[in-house]
Order: sequence, then C-alpha cells, then structure tokens
Amino acid sequence: MPGLIVATMSLYYRDGREFNGTPEKNAKGKPVVYRQTKCSRCGGAGGSDNWKFTGWTCYQCGGSGKGPVVADKLYIKEKLDKLNATQAKKDAKRAADNAARIAARDAERAARRAAFFAENAEIIKLAESLQDSFIDTMLQTIVDHAAITERQVEVIRSKAAEIARKNAAQFVGTIGERREFTCTLKKIMRFEGRFGNSYLHLMRDSENNTIKYMGSKVLGNVRWEGDRDDRYLVIVDQNEIFKFIATVDSHEEYKGEKQTVVARPKEVEDACK
Repeated sequence: MPGLIVATMSLYYRDGREFNGTPEKNAKGKPVVYRQTKCSRCGGAGGSDNWKFTGWTCYQCGGSGKGPVVADKLYIKEKLDKLNATQAKKDAKRAADNAARIAARDAERAARRAAFFAENAEIIKLAESLQDSFIDTMLQTIVDHAAITERQVEVIRSKAAEIARKNAAQFVGTIGERREFTCTLKKIMRFEGRFGNSYLHLMRDSENNTIKYMGSKVLGNVRWEGDRDDRYLVIVDQNEIFKFIATVDSHEEYKGEKQTVVARPKEVEDACK
C-alpha cells in the first residue's frame, strides 16, 4: 500500500521542478506525490447551465467537480539527469529522421519540378514570349504547381498563332477600289441603330488578312439563334468559303492588327465550295 517515506535527498518532478514536501511511495516503493485532478467534462464546476434542461449536474463526476487522483512520480537528481539524457537522444533521433524525410521529400519535389520544366520548356518559353496578361497569369499558375493541362497548352498555342497571324496581316487592295474577295466568315454581330439593325462581319481571306464589313446586309451562310433580337448570329459553317464584290472603304488598325474595311458588298453566285 502507498505510504509516507522520509526524503533523505532532494526530489524533482519530471519537468525539473524541485519537490518541496513529504513524498509518499507507490506500490513499488517509488517516491510519488498524489494529486487530485478536476473533472475533465465540467472542468471542476460540478455542472453547467448548458445542461440545465436535462439536469445541471455533471453526470461524469456527479457534481463533485473531481476527477481521478493521479500519482506524479518524483526522481532523484541522478535519475532525472539519466531520463533527460535518454529523452534528448530520442528527440535528436526523431529530429534527424524528420529532417531526412523532409530532405528526401524536397529532393523528390525538386526532381519532379526539374523534369517538368525540362519536358515543357518549349511551351513555357512560348508563353513567356507572348507578353499577354492572361497568358502570364496562367503561366504563373503553371510554374507554381509545376503542372500543365492539355487545355492550357491549347490556349497558349492558339494565342501564339493568333498573335503571329495579326503580326503578319496586311491591308488588302487600295482605298476606293472595287474588287472581288474570297473569304471565310469568322464572326457576325448585330447592333441596333436609329435606322434599324447593322451587322458587323469579321472575315479572313486566304492569306489570313482580316476583312471587315459593317452594314445592313447579312453575308454568308448564317442563322438566328433563338430570338431574332439575339446579338450574335450563328455561322452555319465556320469553314465555308464564299465570294463577294465590295469597295475598299478604308485601311485601319485595331489592337495592332491591320484590317481592311469594305462597303457595299455583293455576293457572287458561284461561291467556292
């Protein structure tokens, strides 16, 4: 049975605090001090207003607020130093193991990133060369995560092709000239005006130059999508080639792209198929 023992030398708690008092001994005859703990459910209050509708009293401690009595071991200086030395070795080994795991993980990540950038060097370099704000934001995400999707590759290549096309675009014809154009229709938009609707046509010739027409006529094979008041007209065949005769009205630049504006178009009956 536990009982009192007479301390002949200084005793210490496990955390290094010196014990002042008369120790007891446990069943193994080791010096301890018994300590009353608080109830872990009510924190020593014995109950709570949160339980007033089902009974205020804590069911765990029966209202006493007390938890179990625990024994805190006490140690002589030599034993405590030995325990601390053993714990220090364990802590050092644990820290070394953690450092090794972290180093291995970081090395693996670095290797994966290096492999990713080596594999995707061409598309990353292409994206950097575009100097486009949207592409730059996308590229930052790609670099941060060292990952790229097929869709992102498609967007970068599409943007690069569009920039190359715009840089290579030229004006067509001379202002005032009435001539024949062979084009594909890329976009058509409806605008409401004071005297009715106008339709903006964006077209490309065989050299990928942009031909633009704004007027009351609707060119090409298009259809209405839903209500006739919809802004966009649907192009039935994006690859359809058709011919028309029009007057070169002006040469202008839009967002760095050379565009040829035409007026009074008249479609040619024997359009290319």
